[in-house]
Amino acid sequence: MKRLKVVVAALCLVALPAISLAEVSLGASIDYTSRYIWRGFDFYDDGPGIQPGASLGFSPADGIDVSLGVWANYDVDNTEEWDEFDYTLDLSYAVSETLSVSGGYIYYDFPEADTKTQEVYLGATFALPADVEGFATIYYDFDEGEGYYLTAGASYSMEVAANLEGSLSGSAGYMNYSDSGSYAGLDAFSDVTVSAGLSYAIVEGISANCSLNYAYVPDSDVNEDNEFWYMVGLSAEM
Repeated sequence: MKRLKVVVAALCLVALPAISLAEVSLGASIDYTSRYIWRGFDFYDDGPGIQPGASLGFSPADGIDVSLGVWANYDVDNTEEWDEFDYTLDLSYAVSETLSVSGGYIYYDFPEADTKTQEVYLGATFALPADVEGFATIYYDFDEGEGYYLTAGASYSMEVAANLEGSLSGSAGYMNYSDSGSYAGLDAFSDVTVSAGLSYAIVEGISANCSLNYAYVPDSDVNEDNEFWYMVGLSAEM
C-alpha cells in the first residue's frame, strides 16, 4: 500500500503544474461485463464483473493531451471483492490531422492476489482509407510480468440514427514474457479480438453503451478456450 501511495503522489506532482495552465476535463464510466477478458485471458472463470473508471484530462499545449485515470474491477461471482485497481498516466500528441502518438504508464494492483506490477507503453493511431482508424500499441511490463504485449488493429465508427453511433473494431495481440515472470514464458499470438458496439447519447455528455465481443485464441499454449462476452454501461464527460 505504501508503494501505491507513492505512485499516486508522483502522478499528481507531474500533473499539477500543467493543470493550472489548461482547461480540465473529467470523465467517468461504469460497465457490467459478462466475463472479464484481458488480452485473450478469462481472468475469473466465466464470472461477471462491475468495472467503474474515472479520468482527469488537460491540454498544457496545443496538440498535447495529458490524462490521469483510475479503473477497477469488482468480481461479482467468485471473490465478491474488488480484485483489481489500475492507475494510468497518459501523454498524447497530435502529430497531424491523421496521426497521433501516445505514451504512458500503468500501475496494476491485485489486492486479492497480493500482486502488483507495472507497465509502460507506446502507441499510435492513424487514419486509413474509408474513414477507418488504425492503431498499434506495445506494452512493456518491467515488473512482475517481465515481457511485452503488442497489439494492432483498426476501428470504424458510423452514425446509425439520431444520437446513436455504431462501431466495429478488430485487433490481434502477441505476447512475449520471460520464464520467471507472472506469465511463465508465454511467447505466442495471444488473441484475435473483434467487437461491435452501440453508443446512445442520452443527454449532452452522458451516453449509454453496449458491445458484443469475441476473442479467438490462435495458440492453445496461451489459452485453450475462445472467449465471448458482452458489456453494457454508462459514460459521462464534462
